[in-house]
Amino acid sequence: MNKELEEFNNSLIGKSVAIIGLGVSNIPLLKYMNKRGAKVTVFDNRDAIDIPKEILDEVSRYDMKYFFGKDSLSNLHGFDVIFRSPSCMPTLKELVEEEKRGAVVTSEIEMLMKMCKGTIIGVTGSDGKTTTTSLIYEILKTAGYNCYLGGNIGTPLFTKLAEMRGRRLYCFRIK
Repeated sequence: MNKELEEFNNSLIGKSVAIIGLGVSNIPLLKYMNKRGAKVTVFDNRDAIDIPKEILDEVSRYDMKYFFGKDSLSNLHGFDVIFRSPSCMPTLKELVEEEKRGAVVTSEIEMLMKMCKGTIIGVTGSDGKTTTTSLIYEILKTAGYNCYLGGNIGTPLFTKLAEMRGRRLYCFRIK
């Protein structure tokens, strides 16, 4: 495991961590944080009735607080680290206030980019991100490169950082 990731994992023990959004990236992230001893609270702007049952079942497996609904972020106070989903803008009043108070406001993708030792290929834009990312990944894999595919099209790569060794290629789709 890279030293920076190990230090980050150790720093999570007992920390108050907010995870905003129950999308593809954040379900594995909440498991990851819980496994490392963080006190996790989950926020989602959807009402509980609008969240798929399998996601609610997953959240209920862990000892964590959760707030649902359009006003859920009114409960965002006193966190050490806040992971926002790609669709949650960092300029939201609640995030800005928590950051001023001293919280680290980040995202799964931002932490991946900070700690990954390999070459990252990120794809963004308005259309064709999934197709373009998948094509790049398949071309590189066929050419013999050891690469990972992740982001909003599959595996959140942050939770796989400990498995990633050496200088590899990582392709991911950015929302």
